[in-house]
Amino acid sequence: MPITAEIKDGKVLSDYTNKSQKEQLGSKLGYDQFLQLLCAEMQYQDPMEPTSNTDYVAQMATFSQLEATLGMQDSMHDSLVSDQTALASSLVGKKVIVADEKSDTGFTSGVVDYVMYKDGKVQLSIGDKLFDLDALDTVANEEYYDAVVATQTFKEMLFELPNSKEIDLSYKQAVEQVRKTYEDLTDYQKGFVKEEDLNRLKALEKRLEELKQTEPTP
Repeated sequence: MPITAEIKDGKVLSDYTNKSQKEQLGSKLGYDQFLQLLCAEMQYQDPMEPTSNTDYVAQMATFSQLEATLGMQDSMHDSLVSDQTALASSLVGKKVIVADEKSDTGFTSGVVDYVMYKDGKVQLSIGDKLFDLDALDTVANEEYYDAVVATQTFKEMLFELPNSKEIDLSYKQAVEQVRKTYEDLTDYQKGFVKEEDLNRLKALEKRLEELKQTEPTP
């Protein structure tokens, strides 16, 4: 596509006189467009003060270097996307843990159902939700995955209960169920339970015992 540009004092001005051309070209010039501008500059240069050949060569060298740099960036980006897609595809069918700000625990676990490329990012489908590949935290084996899921269930049950200052005897059965969930964990799985969570459970049990002792005898 030919380019028209305003020439003043033998120099091509930085802006295009044809607005539609500017919109079509955007901010990126191809090599052919650059040569057209260079020829226009040579044609309309001031004959009293002509641009030296050295300046033309310098302009072409600068443009070539810039074009090569941009080409390298595009190539590196394509390579990165290709590597990320390959990695994500290898996760299909595997159990993973991803960061999830919307989750109470800050993480979501599940099996990767499929992979897709959306909005310029590689994404994993886990439980009907999409997560960016950058959110990937852990690729888990069976034992590790089961431990994370089991301890996450324990924590969610625990934090559905009031704190030790607000709890009453109506929550006795619920607290007992949380205790049973913890005791049913294997020793390996118990290692994933945070000490502060276990202390929270003990505080609830202690408070319920205190309330039970103050309960009037029928």
